[in-house]
Amino acid sequence: MKKFSGFLSVLIPLTLIALLYFANFEFVSILELKFTDIIQRSAPQRESTVPIVIVAVDEKSLEEVGRWPWPRDKMAKLIKNISNASPKVIGVDIIFPEKTTSITDTLKKELKNSVRSFFGISNNKIDSFIKFFFKKSGGVHPADKALGDAIGRAKNVIMGYHFITVKEDVLKIKGDAKKRKPILLAPFGVVKGETEYLKKITAYGILESIPVISNKAYTGGFFNVVMDADGTVRRIPTTFHFNGDYYPSFSIELVRRYLDLPYAVLVVSEYGIDGVKLGKTFVPTDENGYIWLKYLGAKRTIPHISAVDVLKGRANMTKFRGAVVIVGVSAVGVGDVQVTPMENIYPGVEIHATAVDNIVTENLFFAPGWIKILNIIIVLVFGAIFGFFLLRIGPFVGITLTTFIIFGYTLFFRYSILEKNVVITMIYPVAAFLFLYVSVTTTKYFYETKKKRFIQKAFSHYLSPTVIEQLIKDPDRLNLGGTKKNLTVIFTDLAGFSSISEKSTAEEIVELLNEYFTSMTNIILAHSGTVDKFEGDAIMAFFGAPVQTPHHALQAVRAAHDMSITLKGLRIKWENEGKPPLHMRIGINTGSMVVGNMGSVQKMNYTVMGDNVNIAARLEPAGKIYGSEILIGEETKKSVEEEFTVRELDFARVPGREMPVEIYEVVGKKEGIDEATRRKLQLFYDARKFFLNRDFEGAKSTFEKIVEQYPDDKPSRLYIDRCDKLILSPPDDSWKGIFELMVK
Repeated sequence: MKKFSGFLSVLIPLTLIALLYFANFEFVSILELKFTDIIQRSAPQRESTVPIVIVAVDEKSLEEVGRWPWPRDKMAKLIKNISNASPKVIGVDIIFPEKTTSITDTLKKELKNSVRSFFGISNNKIDSFIKFFFKKSGGVHPADKALGDAIGRAKNVIMGYHFITVKEDVLKIKGDAKKRKPILLAPFGVVKGETEYLKKITAYGILESIPVISNKAYTGGFFNVVMDADGTVRRIPTTFHFNGDYYPSFSIELVRRYLDLPYAVLVVSEYGIDGVKLGKTFVPTDENGYIWLKYLGAKRTIPHISAVDVLKGRANMTKFRGAVVIVGVSAVGVGDVQVTPMENIYPGVEIHATAVDNIVTENLFFAPGWIKILNIIIVLVFGAIFGFFLLRIGPFVGITLTTFIIFGYTLFFRYSILEKNVVITMIYPVAAFLFLYVSVTTTKYFYETKKKRFIQKAFSHYLSPTVIEQLIKDPDRLNLGGTKKNLTVIFTDLAGFSSISEKSTAEEIVELLNEYFTSMTNIILAHSGTVDKFEGDAIMAFFGAPVQTPHHALQAVRAAHDMSITLKGLRIKWENEGKPPLHMRIGINTGSMVVGNMGSVQKMNYTVMGDNVNIAARLEPAGKIYGSEILIGEETKKSVEEEFTVRELDFARVPGREMPVEIYEVVGKKEGIDEATRRKLQLFYDARKFFLNRDFEGAKSTFEKIVEQYPDDKPSRLYIDRCDKLILSPPDDSWKGIFELMVK
């Protein structure tokens, strides 16, 4: 293939993928997130190493105590009971935005309305009159004071509040909420770097508890979350810019108090926010200051205790000692319920608990701004390497390689997320690999087909002398038709021949193939075989017809063995002559098949047909999968195992055939097998026994021992990959160890 055409076949798809990446289509971004969700759900559930307990106002609590919201004195008792158990910090994921309404408040309102409507007095005069009339009443409601006092006595309560991030929504809030500063002793202690960028994450108002409650808290933090385009909560912000300062989130403050830190540090660069420094712990964020949560599992993975059990003294209060206790409402219909990657109904309070676990353990996902550069490098650099490698291999090897690379990248994607916590792109590299294969293969087709036809035409008139001799003796054999016989058929092909043909002239290819075909044909004929045809660089031959022989399977394997030895000698000769080396794959099968003249009256071919012929044709390319030179079927193996050492490789279903076949590798003649090879074969036998008995861990361990001693043993590496998959996703009871061979 011309170099320029090959270059374009790689450049065009990579350019297209890069443009799509920078276009950042929303539906692709959502699909990327969904892949990340799948990977996260596939991870085993884990327990938090941080002592975190959620006190939940759940359905059970509402059933026993009553509907929400509860009286403030009831909440005061809840805080008091929790505080008495000596937790490290108490987080309240609840806002108490309005004071408790008393009978006096109701009377004031009714009196004000009555006086104004009856006497027509202005509001100011009414207010003065009501103030005088109720001068000894009103003030702070006892229930509100009780809750504030309980929070103050605890001395470790973090109150949650909500930032208003849409200007228009501020108008909907009553009072001075938009002017009020959050409940916080101080905002972030230090802000490093440029701060202009932070104005992008500005809040315009605040919704928090009334002062009598909020002012008694140790500190506070906002509990806003971020919903992605599909409505799923995967990230939460660590900071908001409000009234000239930068305030930390609810979870950041919980961690700060839990770790006994005086302040948190917001680290900012010219590209945005880098993260938050909490003592020796650095919490990486994206450029907007969002942390990407790594959920521990489904809801209630973090321990939940029903609020009513705490109120009534039924809870195991020892769990609270030294712990992070978060109070929140989880009852569906009244509580904060969100959609997360783990479940569609997930308590919002557990999202904040997850954030605390992630921050303290430094185990959260990492998706900084520079990851976009890494993503495009993965697409362009690895895509280019893969594309130019595709130019040098055939389509079947290419599709196998593409499949393995995509599978390998999927494993890398999973490893990156679950083990390294780095969120990289999934869609674009996979799309690049697929587009490259289609582009390169399509381009190569137009050039390789021409060369293949040239080789086929050059050798299409070759006919076995044995067949000619039989036709001279019996001219009736020229008639169309065939008979059913038990025969052995052999298929050979040259590995990487397309790549060799691209680098050589047609004359050089013909010269090389002439020498190769001559040597191989002589060996086949010497073992009483019939050369059926040459197809490009492939040979098809059969044994047992037209001259019937009782040991045709053994003759075929002997021929294949001699062909392998002869080709090794030819490679040495070609190397000295500066010619490219040729490597061969052979597939052999024995069984019932139809043999005779097939075709038309004008042109016919003495050949074999049938299911067993197709099996041999599939065994030859299967050598690419197993890294084997000679593969044989079950019937062939029975006929040759006394003279040749064979290794059972697989039980597989080949394309075009429903029933699976047993696949064997011819290792060599028995007298030529050394002790080391025998030990390897025994280990392989033991490993497959474990494998077929569903002991995938034992099988993998044994296959790995083989690879340690024999790194080039591709069948063992293949089984290690299979074991990994089956360990990850164990098969059901119908599994019998049958695998699909993706070869043609």
